[in-house]
Amino acid sequence: MVETRFPKRRARHITEDSPRFCAAIHDQLTDCVNCGQLALNSRSRRVRAHETGIITHCMSPTMTPHRMMTAESTAPAPVRSSSNPDAGGHGSAEPRLVDRALAKMLPVVPRRLVRRFSAPYIAGDTLVDAIVTVRALQAGGLATTLDVLGEAITTLDEARATRDAYLDAIDELAKLGATDLVNVSVKLTALGLGIDDDVCVALVREIADRAAQHGGFVRIDMEDSPYTDATLAVFDALTALGCTNLGVVIQAYLHRSEQDVAALAARGVRVRLVKGIYLEPESIAWRDMHRINENFIRLGAMLLDAGCHVAFATHDDALIAAAEQLVTERKTGPDRYEFQMLLGVREDRRDELAAAGHCVRVYVPFGARWYEYSIRRLRENPRVAGMVARDTLSSLIPGRRRHTR
Repeated sequence: MVETRFPKRRARHITEDSPRFCAAIHDQLTDCVNCGQLALNSRSRRVRAHETGIITHCMSPTMTPHRMMTAESTAPAPVRSSSNPDAGGHGSAEPRLVDRALAKMLPVVPRRLVRRFSAPYIAGDTLVDAIVTVRALQAGGLATTLDVLGEAITTLDEARATRDAYLDAIDELAKLGATDLVNVSVKLTALGLGIDDDVCVALVREIADRAAQHGGFVRIDMEDSPYTDATLAVFDALTALGCTNLGVVIQAYLHRSEQDVAALAARGVRVRLVKGIYLEPESIAWRDMHRINENFIRLGAMLLDAGCHVAFATHDDALIAAAEQLVTERKTGPDRYEFQMLLGVREDRRDELAAAGHCVRVYVPFGARWYEYSIRRLRENPRVAGMVARDTLSSLIPGRRRHTR
């Protein structure tokens, strides 16, 4: 446990897990005088801090396989362990009070610190950076899916710019000479969903058509619950238009997911299965890690039994082992499933899976909007925000060593 003096002027020691620590943080928060959003009140000076954006999957090197919550996987925990401290304790996905408080402070974190934590998990700012990363992963026997950062845009011009970035990315991936590398993941809010859904359908269709020209594939990512129905509706509209190189993502923590999987399985849809990252109401999403894990495996079995291609997106050893058991028992061929992991996360385990003959695909995000992406993901995931904050404190306190993967 880290003991620190916060805030300095109070001249008292408060541990990071104590309610007093959390209260001290909240005492430093106030409304921005310019925009009304939460900002840090440093003595009498108010620091403007707008709330911006999402963090790529796992930002801090402190993350271990059981503490990660990402767009691809939430805080993995062993399927049957309720005492694993890295699983959040007592088998619950509920973030600690101090983590929630720290998450609210993220807008005032210096960009350089966010950059420092995000660097291992984002390929870079440019397509050139991303292609270099893809080449290196390909040389190591790994597949990839490329993600252009920039969801939750506000104008159709931004949506069209995102479309153009994907078209350029697909063309560059095609030059690598491996069909399996022409694989991208798109978030529909980056392509106009919620602004003009018809335009969104048209833009995604252009991306899917360009990928199809090169034998490629487009995965439609799932976002938070206000967009679940709309995302599936866009997918349905695109398949009705003849797009056959699409897949979707299902989040195991949503109560509705079994019904969604049943409908998708009946149609033979390719599905990426994740735990889910977004903080959703308990009325629609489970927070108990055991229940989420059990549902993850149940949904995977449903999809495999229906003959669907399944992408098991997880860094959790228990779920990886359970998925291996599923495909072994069903004698599932390597062309009908794969494992997916995030760039920079559990590279040793990733390489072990590939060496064992499994297809492993790495999620490779890139783009100029890395900061917005990173901040929003940390705010959506207070547990990860807390780990980042503790890692920062550890690096500043003499004699304390930072955690590593």
